[in-house]
Amino acid sequence: MKVLVVLSLVGVASAGFLERWLPSIFQSACKSDSCGIHASCFDIDGKPVCVCDIGYYGDPNNACFREGATCEEVSCAAHAQCFMIEDKPNCVCEQGYQGNPYKGCSKPEPACNPSACGANADCFSVNGQTVCACRPGFLGDPYKGCTKPEPDPECQANSCGENADCVIRDGKVNCFCKNGYQGDPSKKCDKIPEACKKCGANTDCYTLLGQAVCTCRSGYSGDPYKGCDKPEQCLPDSCGENASCFIFSGKPTCFCNLGYIGDPKKGCTPLIGR
Repeated sequence: MKVLVVLSLVGVASAGFLERWLPSIFQSACKSDSCGIHASCFDIDGKPVCVCDIGYYGDPNNACFREGATCEEVSCAAHAQCFMIEDKPNCVCEQGYQGNPYKGCSKPEPACNPSACGANADCFSVNGQTVCACRPGFLGDPYKGCTKPEPDPECQANSCGENADCVIRDGKVNCFCKNGYQGDPSKKCDKIPEACKKCGANTDCYTLLGQAVCTCRSGYSGDPYKGCDKPEQCLPDSCGENASCFIFSGKPTCFCNLGYIGDPKKGCTPLIGR
């Protein structure tokens, strides 16, 4: 059996002879279009191998011709023409087409489809597929649109008001009155009168008949002469069942609802029936 296979590869045995004698399993890897014109396919170790038929020569993967063949005897695929090259007929795809001139030539698909990309994105062809990418300096989804990222905030000379300092916190510009000054740091901070130095942190001071009057700033609470803090907030589900949260003395505190008693942090039960 191995001798027959070797003979077929050199063109001695006919394709019909081998097909009659080789088991059908040897043709399992071959398909109808595996080989070219005037060539037969054989399964060798699970791989299709093409061989020119007896009396024909050439490239069995594309086309085999008899000695002395001319273009008149050759049928090229659509959009392909035959030319005599080195006294042998050869099919060539027409200009603007590509593919196998013995099986079929077609116009190549556009390498890129710019309309598939969004704004500020460039189109590239990768393995015949359209791939979009944001241009340098832009971010986002290249298929929807790319934008320039906002620059990181910076403290400018006019970011804050007079006698105020600028600090970047959490990616934002924050203004603070300088030590010994008070007021609106975004507009202007005034020097704290000597009498107002008795006020605590986060307070505003007013002088009345030479005496300091301290008040907590908006959004703060506490003793303005010791210091004011932002009140804590009631968080969802911070209290037990049948209990509610209230800010009491600047701190969130749980109370049983009216008509209920118990531990408001764990849960309250109806007063009736106890």
